[in-house]
Amino acid sequence: MGIHTPLDELGRRRLAEVVENLPEGASLGELVERFSSLPELASAATCVELRLGAPDRLAGRVAVLHGAGTNGGYPVAACTFRHGIDTVIYIHCSHAAARRLAEEFPDKNLVVTGHIASDSLGINPFLAELSSRGIEVIPMDVIEP
Repeated sequence: MGIHTPLDELGRRRLAEVVENLPEGASLGELVERFSSLPELASAATCVELRLGAPDRLAGRVAVLHGAGTNGGYPVAACTFRHGIDTVIYIHCSHAAARRLAEEFPDKNLVVTGHIASDSLGINPFLAELSSRGIEVIPMDVIEP
């Protein structure tokens, strides 16, 4: 049974809740700081990274792109930027893709939340539900809340 993609959607929704509660006119620094409200991101060994943009830059229109096995790399972010999104949230992005995006879209923003931490956002609610039904759960390779 493949459960990763549906759990990515749960994680995407949790990331999107943070974005939806961001006040108009918020900076990228504020956005990155608000992600620490998610226990998995706050306690991860990795940090939420601002790969394009600066902390004092406005977040503007934000899209959370996470799920379906990946987040699309350069092609999806570039398309999103071309269609009016100011900030893209990815769970991972190669350095080559981030560099290319920076060259082509110097006025846009890219925030990377971390792969394992972001996957844990969707996996943990599922594991909690299994546990609540009496199933013994031994988490491996997730960041517990």
